[in-house]
Amino acid sequence: MPDEALQPCAYHVVRYQPNLIRDEWVNIGVLLLDPSSGRAAEAIRDAERLIKVNLEKDGVKPNSIPELAIPVADLTERTFSPQEGFVISRINGQWDVKSIMKISPMKELEVMMIFQRMLKSGVIKWKKK
Repeated sequence: MPDEALQPCAYHVVRYQPNLIRDEWVNIGVLLLDPSSGRAAEAIRDAERLIKVNLEKDGVKPNSIPELAIPVADLTERTFSPQEGFVISRINGQWDVKSIMKISPMKELEVMMIFQRMLKSGVIKWKKK
């Protein structure tokens, strides 16, 4: 795997999951030092699994249905990345996280992390079933 492909993964792990256990940091070090080893791909998969577990602990699950927690007019007062804007524009109170991930050009994990950030910042909430 080329170095350029590993840098975004390491960045997302460092930026969005700062509470990873020490062993995962060691795995990330393997990625950065020797991306051609078989351990690098394995470490990426392990880190992604751990991130997904943490996301699910935060309530970000594929079958959860997001709703806006703030009025649409208030969205214009906030700054969102193009990726966040894409995800927000798909929230209709009917589609679940999995459906939005399917139509997104982004990786599944990136979409889930966007939902986590929006949930923590109070932009969305989960629809009660």
